[in-house]
Amino acid sequence: MNMVYFRIYAFAAVAMLLVISSACHHQPTADINFEPQPRTILAKIGLNNTRDPNLTVSSSGVLGLLTVYSDSTGNHVGYTMSHDGGDSFMPIAPVSDPAAKVSAHGESAPALATGGEAIYALWQQRSEKGANQLAVARSLNYGRSFDTPVIVTGDEAPGFHGFASLGVSPQGEIYAAWLDGREPTPGPGTFAVYISRSTDRGATFDQPHRVALSACPCCRPGIAFGPKNQVIIAWRKVFDGDIRDLVVSISNDGGQTFVPEVRVSDDGWHLNACPDSGPSLAVKDNRIYVAWLTEGREHKARIQLSWSDDLGKTFHSPVVGSQGVLDPNHARLKTSEDGMIALAFQGRESGRRVDGDRCEFLSIRLKTAS
Repeated sequence: MNMVYFRIYAFAAVAMLLVISSACHHQPTADINFEPQPRTILAKIGLNNTRDPNLTVSSSGVLGLLTVYSDSTGNHVGYTMSHDGGDSFMPIAPVSDPAAKVSAHGESAPALATGGEAIYALWQQRSEKGANQLAVARSLNYGRSFDTPVIVTGDEAPGFHGFASLGVSPQGEIYAAWLDGREPTPGPGTFAVYISRSTDRGATFDQPHRVALSACPCCRPGIAFGPKNQVIIAWRKVFDGDIRDLVVSISNDGGQTFVPEVRVSDDGWHLNACPDSGPSLAVKDNRIYVAWLTEGREHKARIQLSWSDDLGKTFHSPVVGSQGVLDPNHARLKTSEDGMIALAFQGRESGRRVDGDRCEFLSIRLKTAS
């Protein structure tokens, strides 16, 4: 039985601190204050089989939780909220259509984004005719209910569509970016990166179109927005020789066209497989941050961080954010209200025993400097 577990911790103290300026300097390590044990949270509202949680925290401290839950009819996507820091959650609000055949696995799990009072959810499903789809639903009443889902990939578009990200621009436009298999790609075993935009708060979406080819087939692309509403997409590209390195491309016209992608770092990671680990993006003022997993030419797993001060034309040499951590993976970047950039990732601290297949989540705060 799958269960969503929850653990409260204080954001005031963090595992490590990186100061970003013209160079990077490691600061003394501080502890994260976790609750002694994780606890199940949704069984109290009648959900005993849940997985793939996605959490947001509002400026007022309300927790929003998107999750996949299962019952006798199949898998569903639902949303719930907590007004007491995670001690209790409201009854689940259905998000997906009751008859939808929801699919969620690895990084192809549902995505959650917020914009103003609106909440948006995206997930993968199969239509009654068996077509693979990506659907988006919105809530305009603070998560109490969700509108009828909208298909963003084309009703019966052929091929695979999944590993999707969702973002809301500063102007309130909603963007979905995903990996798409509807057209041939130059390299075997690769997908294209596709995008679609909504300019009416998620009521409808534009016809989807391609951003790039030769994307690693199970690494979710990242999406963020620049200071002048630029759309920023990052993905893992498969170069000649099965080299899987990170690239970034930017659109200056609302996602209609993109400049040629820029290689963030020449890691030279040769892998005849997909690592199922996409990049994460964050923007602070005019600086773009990107974090990702690589093993590089050394075949040593690490979370790397780089940044660009010229809107993606060039990137600084990456720094390692997972020093001393075993099996790091699934990097996530977020901007906090105090102007800091938080980097969280999965891993195990070296020398610390972890029972079974449990993993820990570590965090770093990045102090931005002009």
